[in-house]
Amino acid sequence: MTLPAQIFCQKVFADFYRLLNLSLFSLAVFAAMPIFLLTNYFMIFHACGDQTVGKMLMGLWVVDRSGGNLSLGASFLRLTGYVLSALRLGAGFLWAVLDKDQEARHDKPAFSQVIYERNFLTR
Repeated sequence: MTLPAQIFCQKVFADFYRLLNLSLFSLAVFAAMPIFLLTNYFMIFHACGDQTVGKMLMGLWVVDRSGGNLSLGASFLRLTGYVLSALRLGAGFLWAVLDKDQEARHDKPAFSQVIYERNFLTR
């Protein structure tokens, strides 16, 4: 191979290598983005407004045991409990059926409870 051909091949492969690195970085960012958005969605909605959009439609509120707003830390614990409950084939969600306080497994470490308000549109 002549010298200009070697330089050309090195340049092409170097550009391909940079593109590959950029693609892996982009893939990592795109893979992490839904996790980041969902984490913030649950934490912020539970900590600031006591409910997510779905809970608003159903008239459900997530509060701490004294009836106040959840802190960001408690919201994070609750979200972590969601993930652990889902990993165990949903057994953590079904726990609310057996629990005397009707709390799911993700409510226990966060000291949270879900309350239902029948007239939630007037609140």
